[in-house]
Amino acid sequence: MFRDGADRDSLPRLRPAALVPRLPGRAARCRIRDGGRRRRGAGDGLAGSDQPAGAARRGDLRLRRRRGGASSERPAPRERGRGDRRPLRPGGAALLVVGAGAVRGARPHRCGGHPGGADRGTLRQRAPDPRAQSRARGGRGGLPPAIALNPKPMPIQAKQLLALQELDSRLAELTRRREGLDDGTALKKAAAAAAVQLAAAEKRLQNLEAEQRAAELELKSVEEKKAHEERRLYSGRITVPRELQAIEQEIAMLGRQRGRLDEKILLLMDEVESWSAEVARLRTAAAEARQTWETHYKRYVATARRLDAEIAAVRQQRAEVAAQIEPAVLRAYDDIRSRAGGIGAVRLTGNLCSGCRTNVSVVLARQVEAADRYVRCESCNRFLLPDPDAEE
Repeated sequence: MFRDGADRDSLPRLRPAALVPRLPGRAARCRIRDGGRRRRGAGDGLAGSDQPAGAARRGDLRLRRRRGGASSERPAPRERGRGDRRPLRPGGAALLVVGAGAVRGARPHRCGGHPGGADRGTLRQRAPDPRAQSRARGGRGGLPPAIALNPKPMPIQAKQLLALQELDSRLAELTRRREGLDDGTALKKAAAAAAVQLAAAEKRLQNLEAEQRAAELELKSVEEKKAHEERRLYSGRITVPRELQAIEQEIAMLGRQRGRLDEKILLLMDEVESWSAEVARLRTAAAEARQTWETHYKRYVATARRLDAEIAAVRQQRAEVAAQIEPAVLRAYDDIRSRAGGIGAVRLTGNLCSGCRTNVSVVLARQVEAADRYVRCESCNRFLLPDPDAEE
């Protein structure tokens, strides 16, 4: 009797098939021949306890298929599992693959079987584990990714981070004011330009005055020479008419020259007077511009010194507060602040992030309220810290 209760004597007598040796890690081939025909009797092959479990039932199914009890339609091909039988090769040969990936302790199937038979076994696939899938994606059991910096719950340094953020904001404001101070460069350039204009006007006035003095000296010389010729003409010592006529012509020429010099001197006097007024105006403007620049520069120096002192004090306070924070947290905070407009840690007011002004999830808000790990905003990636004023 077979294990499944099938009567061995009731089955057709066929030549017993060869046993399939178990070769772990390698493929084994066996040929089953029955008079050159590709068929085998149900239940033939292994006898007694050496027969694989379910062999009798497979033999019954084959027998029913031959007698027409089963449908002759070939079922649709299925995905081959580990240990499945391959279809027979032409010529009555069947293959059985026994590989290293086979299940330990499982018996290999007998070679053969009807091609495309409906009794092929399938592998039972295990349902995927949601927690394993979550770990494979890098999450933490369904929590939002990249939220906590420290995986283990521990008290966070919320007050220190908020104090550090306030000092950094104060330092950024002082630095901005210090860099935005007007050192009076424009006023200095204006004063220098006024001084240049004054120098040019003074030089022009000096040239006009020099030209006027030269014209006056020339006029004086012409007048003296004219007076000398007139004295010769009226002295009575010259009696020759030709000489008298020459003296008269000389006196007339000196008179015309005197007239031209008089006109020139008058024009020069007008220009000197005008340029004198311009020089006086430019001198006053240059003095005022210089005074304005000097006053502004003194105020700038005083303000710059005060801001430099405040910046130094804030930097000292920041160094003291930063020394109280963990190095890893401090590096993460500085990295976030450099990429988020100088703000790396913000308060959570209710469910509202005070950095990006967006509402966070309830799970994230509860984690922030727990204050046992460093939590980041889902939108701006800044550190979300509980509000100390709200806790008090």
